[in-house]
Amino acid sequence: MKILEIISHNRHYSDINTPIPQTATGVIVSLPCYVTKRFLLTCLIQCKMSLKFSLVRRKDMTKGAPSDQKKFYGLTRVSNKLDLEKLCDAIAGRSTASRGDVKLVLEGLIYELSNKLSEGYAISLGTFGTFRITNGSKGVSTEEEFTSALFNKARITFCAGTMLRDVVKDLKYEKMQVVTVTEECDKEHVL
Repeated sequence: MKILEIISHNRHYSDINTPIPQTATGVIVSLPCYVTKRFLLTCLIQCKMSLKFSLVRRKDMTKGAPSDQKKFYGLTRVSNKLDLEKLCDAIAGRSTASRGDVKLVLEGLIYELSNKLSEGYAISLGTFGTFRITNGSKGVSTEEEFTSALFNKARITFCAGTMLRDVVKDLKYEKMQVVTVTEECDKEHVL
């Protein structure tokens, strides 16, 4: 169900025959004051966008498959990128904090994450998830041979909490339009 349909079927929207202001793409321009931000946020959560994917033909990696056999695999694509400035605007838009306040807090979080991770802390952000540093090392025969130079490059590991795991539970997928160009190359190109 689309956001506009949910709003128009909701009891808070008193006159169902009144068209809801929108652009040609279906984005809401303005709403009556009795449609609250909390209600609109609930509608947005219920109307999750679908992940875009394309199909890629690759070698069949199943055990015992002939070496020349190929299969189609789904590959999800990033549909957009959200930078720090836009994230701050989005958070400020749904809170009483200003954009500058939000940016200050996020920059403080990044600073403290960096410091505490380098000190060996695992940082839990509640239901959002936990950050920690992980790495292994090369093995040696005796304890005396081991030096810190044998450690592999450290990585920051993020383990998603329940809030983010819930986001991926009911994902929807939408196939992207793919055009095969045969004149110059035989690879698929996404529009």
